[in-house]
Amino acid sequence: MNTDGLRKPIDPLQTFSQALGGSQLDWASKEALEELRHYDENFSRDAATSLTLEQLKAMAEVYGDALTCRFLLGDMSVLDVSPGLGEEDLNRFRQEVQGSPTLTFDFVLDKQRLLATWLGTLPERCYMFLYLFPQALVRFLSSSSLTHLETKLWNGHAERKVIILVPEREIQLVGDCLAVMGGQYTDDWRKDAPTKLSTGCPTTNVNQTAQELVKWQMPWLKCLTPLHLHTSAHAGSEDDIARALQVHLINSTILYTADQTTERGKCFESTYAGDQQSIVVEWQNPQQMLSKSDTSGADSEALFQIFQWAYSQEGSPQDRLPFVQVGMVHALRSAAPTVRYQLLGQNAQAIFDDLKWHWKAFIDGKVEAYTDEVRALESVVSDTVKTFADQVSQIIERLSATLLAAVGVLLGSFIAALFKDPFDATIFRIGMGVYAAYVLCFPLVYNMRHQWERYTGLKKNFESRRRRFEDHLYQDRVQDIVKDEVETSE
Repeated sequence: MNTDGLRKPIDPLQTFSQALGGSQLDWASKEALEELRHYDENFSRDAATSLTLEQLKAMAEVYGDALTCRFLLGDMSVLDVSPGLGEEDLNRFRQEVQGSPTLTFDFVLDKQRLLATWLGTLPERCYMFLYLFPQALVRFLSSSSLTHLETKLWNGHAERKVIILVPEREIQLVGDCLAVMGGQYTDDWRKDAPTKLSTGCPTTNVNQTAQELVKWQMPWLKCLTPLHLHTSAHAGSEDDIARALQVHLINSTILYTADQTTERGKCFESTYAGDQQSIVVEWQNPQQMLSKSDTSGADSEALFQIFQWAYSQEGSPQDRLPFVQVGMVHALRSAAPTVRYQLLGQNAQAIFDDLKWHWKAFIDGKVEAYTDEVRALESVVSDTVKTFADQVSQIIERLSATLLAAVGVLLGSFIAALFKDPFDATIFRIGMGVYAAYVLCFPLVYNMRHQWERYTGLKKNFESRRRRFEDHLYQDRVQDIVKDEVETSE
């Protein structure tokens, strides 16, 4: 492992450019995510032949096998720059190109191989990228859509952490899924390369939830979430790299919280829907926003907090997302569509505070309603048990009255028959028979049938009300309240 080159990775290129007789190649415009490539079919022969062996070998030794640098005459390579290059090779090159005013210059620097050469084995759970020129990284971020960032940086692996090294820029942006480091912080990348991600809300779950709850015109993102783009700025928070990432964070937050998002040409529009009104927020891209001074880290941070709150594991996104959408409508409905994007960022903290207040009122209302339901169920159980007890008391009371009347009839019939001499059993039988018929028809058939119908009706009504309570309360909670009190009363 050799990290010396990482501290000043552009020095060999600058030395090489100066050696070309003052010709300054625009390296920054040629740098891409994984390689730096420059191809020129009309490269000056005089500039090429003025190069010395020391100048060429210095670049070859720093970049090693990550470098492909050659000069061609037509399709034939006449000089390959490598650590084994000798003076004889250089003299032969000068002789072979004397008859041509121009050459083809082919330069490719494989930055991924260069990182492996300088840093050794790279972490398995990280994707690492190197930018020699900070302005090239700004160009990549400002010209990329969220889909392009997802494909190029994470390549469909949401669990990976992306680390971008920019040694020529004093910057440190560190998040759970992304880190951008440069300057004095370049060598700190190892402590920010975890064995696994530790996000407060799993990124895959967030994306799946959004696919289910948010009306995307198409599955815009397969894994990228605002969690991937969020960083804490320890240095360089006002840097154009940081600001470009903030714009992407704002856009991804809008995508994940709006009711629906559509694409019109190269523009994206997100719709927040309220109860009776909706608003449209037009996205801004980093190229537009970098020229403005009203985009700050505080804006994106407050919006990110709204996203986290909406998708928090402690709450339910299906309940909280509508709150967010209604809150956005109320906050931005009176603003012109052209300024809603800026106002959304500027008022994000106030919107978030308002959301939390209304959510607390909503939850307090639900708790109060829940408590009322519990009290109502307890009252139903108590009333049912009391009604059963009253019914039993009425039956016992009427049974006692019937038994008392039976004793009276028995004594009356006995006395009436006794005054007949001899004892008249017929009178006794008639009296007892009439009373028996009365008891059968009224206390037993009529009254007990009435009691049974009342009992079955009460039981049916209780079961119906119990089922309704189970729709509002947990079934176990209903069972705890009812217990076996009603069954015991039955």
